[in-house]
Amino acid sequence: MIGIEQYQKIQEYKELGLAQTKTAKALGITYSSVSKYWNMSEEDYVREAEQEKYHMDNYRQYILEQLKICPQIRDTNVYLKLMEAFPDLQVKRATFYRYMKALREQHGYQHTSKRKISPREVSPPGYEAQADFGQYKLKDMYGRIVRVYFFCMVLSYSRMKFVCFSPDPFTTKTGIKVHNYAFQCVWQV
Repeated sequence: MIGIEQYQKIQEYKELGLAQTKTAKALGITYSSVSKYWNMSEEDYVREAEQEKYHMDNYRQYILEQLKICPQIRDTNVYLKLMEAFPDLQVKRATFYRYMKALREQHGYQHTSKRKISPREVSPPGYEAQADFGQYKLKDMYGRIVRVYFFCMVLSYSRMKFVCFSPDPFTTKTGIKVHNYAFQCVWQV
């Protein structure tokens, strides 16, 4: 759903006699969105917005629990957790982000500080590297969702990258093996 400002702009362009395609281009939204709201009255728009808001209220308690656990959590992470916990949820990202903004303001969970960025010290070659483990969900060739686990290492000086994928989660033993393999591959180059 589009915001009230965009709805009002659509109505302004309609009164000016602008075509729907030109309105969509001017506002940077899809033609289907413009045509949906082109003949919609403001009362209908408000009713639809309220209905969408109430839909998200069904998940309000879960979202508030996530915010209580970690107030600085990013809205994207809350969205992903929500989709994982409630696979049947059908909500657009823009609607979710608007709801999160209102919820944060209402309960005092605003993002208080921006990230501080400072220049990194340049270390000598071979001195340090950054390593991390992760996982990602992918569809296999049969359409089933599978998890793929990976290990990444980036050398600080040269920014050379190494990645190792695994179908199984990494254990301490396999973690040590991929570290050693990463060092072998890096030194061979």
